[in-house]
Amino acid sequence: MKVSVAETHLTQEMVTITVIGPIDARAVLRLEQALATSLESKSYKIIFDLGDVDYVCSAGWSLFVSKLKEIREQGGDLKLARMRENVYEMYKALDFFWFLRSYPTLEEAVSDFENAISPMPE
Repeated sequence: MKVSVAETHLTQEMVTITVIGPIDARAVLRLEQALATSLESKSYKIIFDLGDVDYVCSAGWSLFVSKLKEIREQGGDLKLARMRENVYEMYKALDFFWFLRSYPTLEEAVSDFENAISPMPE
């Protein structure tokens, strides 16, 4: 599996983590490292591009879910984009759509971040 991290647009806060290949138990370690790198650089708006992923193991789904609270506490979010049909079906079966957003394209995920209303400062 290959994991690459690329900043999208011109903002430090938003990154896309592109995954190529199945997300199995071994691949989860690489994803954790990519996610940690993004969080260390204070990039809290994270999009996982899953267009080239045909399988996500339970540890992979768990990684997405387990990082949500930390990311959202920093004012960010984690979004999934371009899921293949079989991966999307598992996402729906797990009922993750209630709290983990998915988008058919990267552009829609980016646009959702760009159009989000910022909370009022306290």
